[in-house]
Amino acid sequence: MDRSNELKHFIANRVRELLKTNNIKNQTALSQILGFGANFISNLVNERSLPSVDKLDALCRHFDLTLSDFFKDDFSGNKSAEMLLHLLLEKYQAEDITMIYDVLNTVDRNKIKTLFATYSDYHNKKG
Repeated sequence: MDRSNELKHFIANRVRELLKTNNIKNQTALSQILGFGANFISNLVNERSLPSVDKLDALCRHFDLTLSDFFKDDFSGNKSAEMLLHLLLEKYQAEDITMIYDVLNTVDRNKIKTLFATYSDYHNKKG
């Protein structure tokens, strides 16, 4: 993936995250609130264009973010991921974290949910 496409992909993901976190469903309305063309947000989300720095700054200000915050790749907007990372680092050794990662990376979501449900049932019956 070249740098331009990589940047489009990153921006698209971050904008999707902001829309979801802020429960914004109408991309056209947000584009117009920002004072841009009706397809501005749609073009970002669908990786069709890169915004100018001024437009990206306006988007960030709308969500009370700095450009630096927007480009952080640390999941700071997702408190549950941040808390999970803290918990893993606090309770587990590096090899344990690697093992957990390998399991999560190779098993689909439904199987993980089944695994956790089974563990929860077992733990509740045992306790």
